[in-house]
Amino acid sequence: MPDRPVRSTAEQSHLAARLAGDRNADGPATLRAILQGLALVVDGDTLIAMAAEDVLRAQGWRDVHVATSVRAAPALLARNQADVAMLDIDLGGETCQPVAQALSERRTPSVFATGYNAELAPDLGFGPVPVVTKPYSAQDLVTAISRVMGQA
Repeated sequence: MPDRPVRSTAEQSHLAARLAGDRNADGPATLRAILQGLALVVDGDTLIAMAAEDVLRAQGWRDVHVATSVRAAPALLARNQADVAMLDIDLGGETCQPVAQALSERRTPSVFATGYNAELAPDLGFGPVPVVTKPYSAQDLVTAISRVMGQA
């Protein structure tokens, strides 16, 4: 595990519980109509990544892959073409920038997540990308993904 300020187990559990508590949030019909592909979740907090995976599966995504580090994501991308991605900006001392760049080159719609104020999140140079601020709800995630899927 990389050196970084780590959220307490209680804080991680709270974030995951917030997501899990409303994982069945109704998403826009347009999202439900296009959930045939692969969703990629990259988050340094395993509990939050798993909760986001549960939210996406509850919305109908059949194939959701989770990576908990920048190093793990390229292997997933080498074997799969993601149709949408949710990327935690801060992955323990490194940003998701390399993963975001690879996804951008593939024209994969992406949503960024951060535990920081969205205005203080680093600009990764990808233009206007929806940012969900932790702790985010399932509805926040579904809305952001719906937005980028509509722009694809």
